[in-house]
Amino acid sequence: MMTLTTHDTVAVLTLTNGENRHNPQFAKQLKQTLVEVVADQHHKALVITSSDEKCWSLGIDTEWLVPAMKAKKADEIRTFMYDMDDVFKTLLLFPMPVIAAINGHAFGNGAILACACDFRFMRGDRGFFCFPEVDLSIPFLPGMIAFVKKSHSLLPF
Repeated sequence: MMTLTTHDTVAVLTLTNGENRHNPQFAKQLKQTLVEVVADQHHKALVITSSDEKCWSLGIDTEWLVPAMKAKKADEIRTFMYDMDDVFKTLLLFPMPVIAAINGHAFGNGAILACACDFRFMRGDRGFFCFPEVDLSIPFLPGMIAFVKKSHSLLPF
């Protein structure tokens, strides 16, 4: 789902799962990878990017979520939401600068992931940055609203 490489003192976390949708496995792997970044004392910054030319992250994996909702797996869904909230808080408080190098679409939870980073750079010629939850009346957790308010700028690259 993701790879971690190091270029000089910069950790580069590349999302490698196509649309890079968020599900319980994604949340667990991202949390573990962030621990690895901090554990390497040579890292002075983190860049999060995607190997997909069209998508940085399209947010929550609906192919996982919809069946989980139909099966009434509320505990599994709740755990996932709080795991992602932990990821967002970890990024927000990360001990080094975190840069979202957004090279394609960033939707919903993917856009929130970018908002939890210190800096966001997005290609001017490719991709949309949006929160479809607003149109679908899907509520945000209070922490998610804070991340979005915190990050009010998107810089082109």
